[in-house]
Amino acid sequence: MVETMQYRDFLFRHNPQCITVYQPSQVASHFCPGWGDMTQQLGGKARTVRCQGSFFGGNFPEAMSQLQEFRGKTGDGERGMLLIPGLSPFMAYLKELVFDAQGDGRIIPYTMVFVEARAVSP
Repeated sequence: MVETMQYRDFLFRHNPQCITVYQPSQVASHFCPGWGDMTQQLGGKARTVRCQGSFFGGNFPEAMSQLQEFRGKTGDGERGMLLIPGLSPFMAYLKELVFDAQGDGRIIPYTMVFVEARAVSP
């Protein structure tokens, strides 16, 4: 079981403060004469993972170096393995990264959104 979050080659020094996993499914509702509304499970959709946390250090350069390391290892847009505590690893894309500096820059809060890379069957 994974204890520390990891995306591709980047191992988070500290897990995000909040990890939210959305696991939607596709359900259809049909009206059938004589029976009324019938629902049908059409299958799962790609999971989305939203992480909120902070890169931090003793000073601005230390905090920024963690952010730059993450961007350097994930900035090419390719998919990679996402390991989250409590879940089985799965392939995902980094869909969104939002960050800013607060105060003297020793804390850089971030929000990341990952989307599951699902295989398409022919």
